[in-house]
Amino acid sequence: MESIKVIDDILPDNLLKNAMSMLENLPWYYGHRSRLGDIKFWISVLDDRPFFTNTIYEMIKPHLDGNFKLVTVYANGQTYGLDGAYHFDSEDDDTYTFLLYLNDINRDNVEKIGGHILFKEGDTIKSIEPILNRGVFFRSTVRHRGLAPSRLSNILRTSIAFKLL
Repeated sequence: MESIKVIDDILPDNLLKNAMSMLENLPWYYGHRSRLGDIKFWISVLDDRPFFTNTIYEMIKPHLDGNFKLVTVYANGQTYGLDGAYHFDSEDDDTYTFLLYLNDINRDNVEKIGGHILFKEGDTIKSIEPILNRGVFFRSTVRHRGLAPSRLSNILRTSIAFKLL
């Protein structure tokens, strides 16, 4: 499972606060799916938002293993009961995904809230906690699924997905 890179504390405090504030005021749409027939979840398309496509992406670029073109960026949102199904983001070996977690899940409450991302390669499953300001970089051909937060929380588990080529 060396194809998955986890990086903490991606954004400085001022950009983190701005990003969190922007997420609260975005137009969110219910009905996005990882695959046809899967459970629907929340999405907000960010391709026309320079704060995410330029400012945040520039903060991410030093953590990437290579030079990439940003194809699209959007926010995913899950509430209790909206577990995603295992899927690939792409079948193209040259594509990558970078997830940036921007939610109220931290090291103190993650065991209660959950919302992990699971990666499955062969018979092995790797679970990564969706900690605030954590980035996860992986080849888009790796099977994965995002789990919803537990019923003990009332948060929207959010990640910003940067699709790269």
